[in-house]
Amino acid sequence: MTSIYTGRIITSSVLLILLVVAGIYIHRTGKPYNTFVFTVHKLFTVAMIIIMFITVKNYLGATDVSSLLYLLVGGAGLALAGLLISGGMMSLDKLQETMLVIHRICTGVFLVSYSILAWFMLTNTTNKL
Repeated sequence: MTSIYTGRIITSSVLLILLVVAGIYIHRTGKPYNTFVFTVHKLFTVAMIIIMFITVKNYLGATDVSSLLYLLVGGAGLALAGLLISGGMMSLDKLQETMLVIHRICTGVFLVSYSILAWFMLTNTTNKL
């Protein structure tokens, strides 16, 4: 069974993959950051957040969901906040090593939360939990 959210989830997933690739490239090349890649990384972040927010908001409003889904959304939201804050701090040269560790942990938490959330939305199994 296909989900009505498939296109948005695929779009945000592609953006997420591009974000990770751009982030790895930015880290490997070091400072000064490549302006183009850094700008693309920021723009893809904004686009992904907007698409995901609208998709999840519509899904939560249209479907009877379990509390597990709310935990996943909350975990992804907290990880996303951590990513935005730590990424901003790293770009300002504030607590570079600490923020890098936080950024990596939040990336892992976000990827896991997002993957499970996307799977639930695509298979429409949240109301059976």
